[in-house]
Amino acid sequence: ALEYRSRFGDPFAPPRPLELAPLANGKKLPSISIVVAESLRGSVFTPELMPKLFAWSNEGLRFERHYAGSNHSESGLFGLVFGRSALTYHSTLNAHAEPTLLRALRRLGYRAGYFTGHPERWLRREEFMNRATLDDFERDDVGSWNDWDRRALARASAYVKSDRPSIAVTFLMSSHYE
Repeated sequence: ALEYRSRFGDPFAPPRPLELAPLANGKKLPSISIVVAESLRGSVFTPELMPKLFAWSNEGLRFERHYAGSNHSESGLFGLVFGRSALTYHSTLNAHAEPTLLRALRRLGYRAGYFTGHPERWLRREEFMNRATLDDFERDDVGSWNDWDRRALARASAYVKSDRPSIAVTFLMSSHYE
């Protein structure tokens, strides 16, 4: 198999050391929520089409200039938690590397949770979003995709509202179809 090698050097080395401690600046660390919506175009994330999710996103800081690292959900999620190009997806997973963002936040005292109804094993996602890299792993697939997503969002919302700094990664599926 061909293996990607960047002309810029080691694909596993960050361009500079990741330092998150200054975020606190002597204050309580903020909780973080990452919502990954399967097959969702950014153009439909409006108050008219998605009023509840749009309103929820306005409760904190929202980044509006995100560019997808991939056209594939698993490698896009990989890019978010590893900060690496999707071109290094398989070589990073083959190296059993821990997700950079989750590792750095957990070292600062964050707890990390993953909430979904999607199958636990899918296109190697289980190799980086799993019970070993997360403090809490909640998968609920009872009912329809809409039911899964509503419960996942409710659990993630409660998770980040706790007293302890938390990061909740929520993987939604109902956006895949109408």
